[in-house]
Amino acid sequence: MVIHREEFEQAVEPLVRRALVPLEECLRDVGLAAEDLDAVLMIGGTSQIPLVRTEVERVLGAAVVDSRLCKPMTAVARGAAITAAEIDGLIPETAISVATSHDLGLSFEAGGRRGFAPLIPRYSTLPARGTRSAMPAVRGASKVVLEIVEGDGERAADDERTFPLARLELPVPQPNAEPSSNVFDVDYHYDRSGILKVHATARHTGTVMLDEELDCFGPDGTPIAQGADRELERLLRRIDEPAPRPASSAPPETGASRTEPETWEEPAGEGAPALVVDGRGIMTAGRSAASPRPPSMRLLGSALHEIRRRYAQHHVVAVIGTDLVDLVEYDEQELLERAVQEGLIVTVPSASPQAVLSVAQQLNAVVVSMDDLRRLRLPYPWAAEKERFVKLARVERHWVFT
Repeated sequence: MVIHREEFEQAVEPLVRRALVPLEECLRDVGLAAEDLDAVLMIGGTSQIPLVRTEVERVLGAAVVDSRLCKPMTAVARGAAITAAEIDGLIPETAISVATSHDLGLSFEAGGRRGFAPLIPRYSTLPARGTRSAMPAVRGASKVVLEIVEGDGERAADDERTFPLARLELPVPQPNAEPSSNVFDVDYHYDRSGILKVHATARHTGTVMLDEELDCFGPDGTPIAQGADRELERLLRRIDEPAPRPASSAPPETGASRTEPETWEEPAGEGAPALVVDGRGIMTAGRSAASPRPPSMRLLGSALHEIRRRYAQHHVVAVIGTDLVDLVEYDEQELLERAVQEGLIVTVPSASPQAVLSVAQQLNAVVVSMDDLRRLRLPYPWAAEKERFVKLARVERHWVFT
């Protein structure tokens, strides 16, 4: 059935209005007014709905940044990847802060409702830590229950905007002793990856009673680490399975009008010598500031076809940067994804000449490029070795090797 834009907007308008409430709350929390903002950037699929953008612009009194400047569908994944690299120390000069988005606390009985006792306030920069003691409510209790929740500390723990994370039990060492003799010191710690760790010790003996890492939860707040392990095993098995190969047509004959094939030949078998292709120059061959066409997968496909024909005994892999991946036109995205799946293309954060040579060095490979990478022979002296480097040129519709 056909749903017109007016009908769609009328249907989703109540949801959009509700979604603006957290936006206004966020401004209040950080002590800013709309006029204090320098720019408004929206990411995520919903941000591409015209009504959503219009309503955000109305509330904030500013036009939303053009989505072409920051791709809304990949921004979250890119940010997560950059943050992961920073956490692993791969980009030490970059200062990235990750903050908690909710209050972390404990749920407790409070006159018919569940109270919320905050431990780590929201917007705390990771890593973050909170501590709190716990003890049995009465003599004779065999355990102390910790109900860990996330949400808004100003609301009740059974509010719809509070989420149970875990229900942990501490065995009481001396059930028949006074509650004050069974005090636990409990430490709650978010590491830089956002994983919550809970460590509890018995105050009077120093015995560690609990040491849990909570990164996966069931609907009732019960940790489901075993389920996560099974899922990880399934994913690892999937990595070893060969990707399904779509049926592909034969490469075009010499002299055919199409010189940029959409097919990708089967790579050479295991043990074959490697050949690394500098994909950036090929995908942008003939492009200039005066002719700003997007990078072409078909150009790369035709070049790889010729390279494979000339170096049939080599395992050929092309290296391109993720910046080019984002610029490839929509109708060529499937070609790109297929080539990456089949291991014919390797993507790197920035396909500089140094990155290409680094990949080639790891594979002990011959290098094919439209640029003279031998100029980098000082940091990469092996690039100037005989038969180590092949120059590629585009002459009319032909690829020429020198």
